[in-house]
Amino acid sequence: MKRLRSSAVGISLAAAVLCLANPMSAQAATGTLTVNGSEKFVNPHDGACFSWPKKGLDIKNQTNREVVVYRGTNCTGTVGQVVSPGKSAKAPRGVSVKIQR
Repeated sequence: MKRLRSSAVGISLAAAVLCLANPMSAQAATGTLTVNGSEKFVNPHDGACFSWPKKGLDIKNQTNREVVVYRGTNCTGTVGQVVSPGKSAKAPRGVSVKIQR
């Protein structure tokens, strides 16, 4: 009986550690981000970055998160502008966008 109780306690502790170690589930923006009229991202994950090969982005942010426009690829370099939820913007020097958390 002692061995069974010891195993049960060990399993319970292991389960508790795993629960605490796992990060919370990823959050996502609610809504649609449209870039250049044809590329649509529905409920994009917070922190997601999208890049294009050429400068010049036309952004329609119909999500509940801010979208940050970067002048470098992979959401690097200078921030060109921030597009608030429900707003649209043209970013002539923009190359990538990131969904804010």
